[in-house]
Amino acid sequence: MKFSAVQQHQQQTEMELINTQMLLGSVGNGGSDEDDDIDDTEYQQKLGRIRRDADLSKRKLEQQHAEDVERLETVRRQLERKVI
Repeated sequence: MKFSAVQQHQQQTEMELINTQMLLGSVGNGGSDEDDDIDDTEYQQKLGRIRRDADLSKRKLEQQHAEDVERLETVRRQLERKVI
């Protein structure tokens, strides 16, 4: 049961990472038509904020993944001890 919850959480965080990467890709490749009227300085500031947010999200997701893997290993070891 814990294992499936961790798997579900991992899938959710992977989807968040994919969404962030898609957002970065669209901004890095010219963005949407709405951004056409924003001058270069504002565009660079917006891009910088998005990249910082994406980097922060990525670090948080990587940390959460590491914690999930550690929890899975702990559960696996506990199950092995019960079987023995």
